[in-house]
Amino acid sequence: MTRLLEGGLRVDQMLILTGGRLAGTNTLTGSVTNSGGTVGPGVSPGKLTITGNYGQGSGGAMEIELGGTVPGPVSTNWPLGGSATLAGTLSASLYGGFYPATNATFNFLTNVLTCTGTFSTFYYPSNDVGMTIDYAANGATLRVTNTIALTVSWRLPGRTT
Repeated sequence: MTRLLEGGLRVDQMLILTGGRLAGTNTLTGSVTNSGGTVGPGVSPGKLTITGNYGQGSGGAMEIELGGTVPGPVSTNWPLGGSATLAGTLSASLYGGFYPATNATFNFLTNVLTCTGTFSTFYYPSNDVGMTIDYAANGATLRVTNTIALTVSWRLPGRTT
């Protein structure tokens, strides 16, 4: 596993990820090709910045965590400086007890010059929280399509209704 925590990482040509995991909360200066590994911006959760291009092939995976509606330290946000080519798998999970509202949106891939392709597989938190991916020419957003209301029922001792 390669983690970017306190410092960044600079690659002169391109980081080619054929297995393993790239995660972190800092900046990778350069480009990344993910053909068979997992890229997980943040370390429960956080923000990973790639200043170059990002390409994800059919064997690659991206994992993002949603911990709130503000990008940065509470939710995964992935600003890129170059282009993004998407394929493979995207997995989204909820972090730290966060539960999103219906119609909430999460810009998880931002600052992209051009964004092409789509993820072929998408895993989202559960049947309690439905999501879709909205693709744009310059990024991608998760949109919550439905949530199951969390209800609490109680009764006073000695009462039947």
